[in-house]
Amino acid sequence: MDTLFNIDLESVLSGEQPVVLELGCGPRQKDDRIGIDRLNLPGVDIVADLEAGLPFLPDNSVDAIHSKSFLEHVDNLELLMREIARVLKPGGKKHLFVPHFSNPYYYSDYTHQRFFGLYSFQYFSISQTRFHRRVPNFYHDF
Repeated sequence: MDTLFNIDLESVLSGEQPVVLELGCGPRQKDDRIGIDRLNLPGVDIVADLEAGLPFLPDNSVDAIHSKSFLEHVDNLELLMREIARVLKPGGKKHLFVPHFSNPYYYSDYTHQRFFGLYSFQYFSISQTRFHRRVPNFYHDF
């Protein structure tokens, strides 16, 4: 899938405003965010297959990344998490919301590729201070 840009990405990246991405935005992307989705829907700024990562973005170029009810649809979560870490500026924030596996509606969506629990993202974190249960941080370089 070729990447389609509905915005001038170069001018956005070199501008004064913070660069904030919304991954898997669908048609309801917020005005202060760059919406990325695989479908060319109204409000989508970049049409791209995020299964291939974020190759169209340079390292350390994004201030924040938001994602709501999207990551459970990704086949290669490790690749996308590496890409998120690569494009985030030092001190950049990621706000990633996924449904918990105990949600009764979680299993009714056949497009969900994985389950998430309370500790799922600890595997991608250097800090283990927030939770009482220690988990291996295999991917702590993210």
